[in-house]
Amino acid sequence: MTYTVAVIGLGRMGAGPVTNPDLPPGWLPLTHCDAIDATPELDLVAVCDTDQAKAKTVSDKFGLNGYFTDYRTLLDVAKPDIVTIATRTEGRCQIIADCSNAGVKGIFAEKPLARSMAEVEVARKAIEANGTRFAWGAT
Repeated sequence: MTYTVAVIGLGRMGAGPVTNPDLPPGWLPLTHCDAIDATPELDLVAVCDTDQAKAKTVSDKFGLNGYFTDYRTLLDVAKPDIVTIATRTEGRCQIIADCSNAGVKGIFAEKPLARSMAEVEVARKAIEANGTRFAWGAT
């Protein structure tokens, strides 16, 4: 089975660039996009970043049919099975909740997860209500 995947947040962890080719064995792939691309069961179908130029560059690099600058539009149009979130911490829990409420089956989010327990509660409630699989932290 192949799962469709979208990446929200295309900075260093989301899409790179990987600038050090002399990394120790086992460190690559280093970014979310590269890891998804290297996994046969995953199909990278969409990327999103508020920086339009960055989103276009990453979309072109991975041969996608386009890109998004608003994650809500990505969720409506691409309808991914899995989303990885590599945004800045602020607002991340709302993105998680919105992904869960949109029917995303699995979510991976970078650390730190939130800036407060109140933010965590927003994500937790949506994840529990929708039965979404969720993981966070360093890969």
